[in-house]
Amino acid sequence: MSETVRLSRYLVDKGLAASRRDADEAIEMGRVCVDGQLVDALGSRVSPGQQVTLVDVAYTLPPSRVTLLAHAPAGADAEAVLGKATRSAHDATRWAWLARCAGHLQEAAPLAAGAEGLRVWTQDTQLARLLSDPSRFEHEYLIDFKEAPHDAALERLAALPCRVSRQGECRIRVLLRERPRVALADALAAASLAPVRVFRQRVGRVSLVRLEQGSWRYLAPGERF
Repeated sequence: MSETVRLSRYLVDKGLAASRRDADEAIEMGRVCVDGQLVDALGSRVSPGQQVTLVDVAYTLPPSRVTLLAHAPAGADAEAVLGKATRSAHDATRWAWLARCAGHLQEAAPLAAGAEGLRVWTQDTQLARLLSDPSRFEHEYLIDFKEAPHDAALERLAALPCRVSRQGECRIRVLLRERPRVALADALAAASLAPVRVFRQRVGRVSLVRLEQGSWRYLAPGERF
């Protein structure tokens, strides 16, 4: 039986990739075919007699540091939310999903306790520091109730401080722009409000528009919070 070699090493040895990292990225991007079959699993092996070719794909390499936006529940870790299978079809960047995109991530602008919706993971430490300052970026929450909340309860909630407006009989919108004196969940309880859903749909200028539940996308070039 012929001895097999790692596919990434084979690409480098045959001059199809400049380095082992370039080879791994080509494999992850779906650019490598072995005997006419796509092989995109890192660690794959080939035998010397097999035909290995590179093909063009629609995706391009992502930058060295990425920021990922997800429509996800609170408490779920990045590993459970982010991956090739959960990427939104509406991601306009056309950047490939590579293993390095899941490394060295920190969650920025964490959700209020018990909330779901827009979550942000980033490899950009400067952006993470900026998003940790609530006075820089407005957070928009939609909060649903079984029954219409009373005006007096909403007035008590506005002492958070925040801006509160009705969005329907059983829904309100809460806009937070500075560090609350108490947590949103505690403020709701203090105002005798029992929500059935607390949902963040926007941080600064970045929102969940066209981002399906359980999916994620890259923060696009030129897109700013």
